Amino acid sequence: MKNLIVLLLIVLFTFSCKKDNSTSKVRTLRVPENVSTIQDAINKANNHDTVLVSKGTYEENINFNGKGVYLTSVYYRTLDTLDIKNTVIKGKSGSVVTFENKEDSTSVIDGLMITYGSPQYGSGTLQTHLQGGGIYCDSGSVKGINLKIRNNVCGGINGGGAINAENSKLYMQNCKVYGTVH
Repeated sequence: MKNLIVLLLIVLFTFSCKKDNSTSKVRTLRVPENVSTIQDAINKANNHDTVLVSKGTYEENINFNGKGVYLTSVYYRTLDTLDIKNTVIKGKSGSVVTFENKEDSTSVIDGLMITYGSPQYGSGTLQTHLQGGGIYCDSGSVKGINLKIRNNVCGGINGGGAINAENSKLYMQNCKVYGTVH
């Protein structure tokens, strides 16, 4: 009987000391319902979280900041291509979407329209390369799925209006590029 009581106390103590892993659960951050901007949602996200963007036009430039985040519109649930057309990231100045912190294949952008980006000079020591207007990726391995990349400005010989990837591996599936301005 004494051994049984000791065993029960050990079991109770073990469960009461168990670490709370609730902060490590995969979350969905909804824009603008829970977080006002896409960039704020990426900043608050942990690796493997989903940033779900509702229909609308979001005038901002975003940077994945090295995070393995799944950024998507409601298209991934509905498979209605109108959801891509109606969920727009409209750049202000510079690349609309930037991957420059060694993001890997867990960094995914899916079901969005990327538009009105304009290249700018990169931050390298020589500062001679232009970043892409729509998507700029430096030293990453990211995925773009079901994207419409349109009306972005080309950065000359080395810039890339839609996409500029340097030392990177891009996996692009079902993406359409059109209306690039030279």
